[in-house]
Amino acid sequence: MLDDIFCNVRKGLIHIIACSQSPAELSSGVLSNSSNKIVSLLTSGKDREAMQRNMGVFDNEERGYFPKLNQSEFEVIVEFAKRARPFVARILKKDLLEPMSKKELYENNEIIMQGFSNPVLRGREKPEEKKQEISNDERKWLMAAYLNQFKKTVTEIHKIAGFSACKGTKIVKSCGSRNIMTVASIVRGKGVSKFAVLSDEAYSKLNLKPYNFRGKGCDYPHYIYQNLIAEHFKDFKPIIESNKGGKFIDIAIEHESRLIAVEVAMTSVNEKNNLFKDFKIAGAGNVIIACKDKKVKEEVMQIIAELPEEMRHKTNACLLSEILKRDLPELINQNKNQGE
Repeated sequence: MLDDIFCNVRKGLIHIIACSQSPAELSSGVLSNSSNKIVSLLTSGKDREAMQRNMGVFDNEERGYFPKLNQSEFEVIVEFAKRARPFVARILKKDLLEPMSKKELYENNEIIMQGFSNPVLRGREKPEEKKQEISNDERKWLMAAYLNQFKKTVTEIHKIAGFSACKGTKIVKSCGSRNIMTVASIVRGKGVSKFAVLSDEAYSKLNLKPYNFRGKGCDYPHYIYQNLIAEHFKDFKPIIESNKGGKFIDIAIEHESRLIAVEVAMTSVNEKNNLFKDFKIAGAGNVIIACKDKKVKEEVMQIIAELPEEMRHKTNACLLSEILKRDLPELINQNKNQGE
């Protein structure tokens, strides 16, 4: 594994610093791919022999330097790729700059890694990618998922496609392992529901137009919540991401000449700002906040309690499972009671 890593990083121009107290145990592949070497005092004759052989030091006088390095003076033997022969050097003490934080290191590495091409093992032919074709059963299941994406759970799609739970699960695992689809889990009441999200590769293999995501948010669960709520209130012709005066509403519903704004709350962080914009900018008559879980609902309820009276009586916070069990008039009528 280390051999392949050292070969690959050179292809990608990635720099690695490898440290070992027992260089004799390193493979020849690791040592030969390390262009710059710094050797301090080695007490083991086996380790000295390994490094002398790898650095091409065969002269007895030169070999005699390895066990005589002055540790108090920070003496080392150095081999650089651009120099013909190894040499004895002394490491000088120098105050260094402040080290980067873990966050800074991570962000810096991410920026660097984005510019790398896929590495190819040195000295080997590039392996041909074996693309596994989609089977008829997989095609049938994926088509059912495509037509019900974000609306039906994985279990419901098994039935729509005409498969047993066991066979359907195998298909999901097979497609997931090949990145043909992703399974997103969301909390619904006391349980967790799983929804299938098709990848670009699936659309390409099935010759289908990519699904038009009707919604915004940081992840798939937010999209799914929006579509589930819109599907539940489909008789009221809901609009996902409706722009009202410059304020985008997660699900907007026109009911009895009033605008009903339904906001999906994955956290409570932006809900106070959302509420004021829904009422003041979008002109909402009522706002219903669909909360991801009980914790978010409790936090949103506290925000509602601190709203001005005219807004508090028009705002309701519910769990997603509660919203999907009730009709719209019931939820609107509950606003006043909850505000009080």
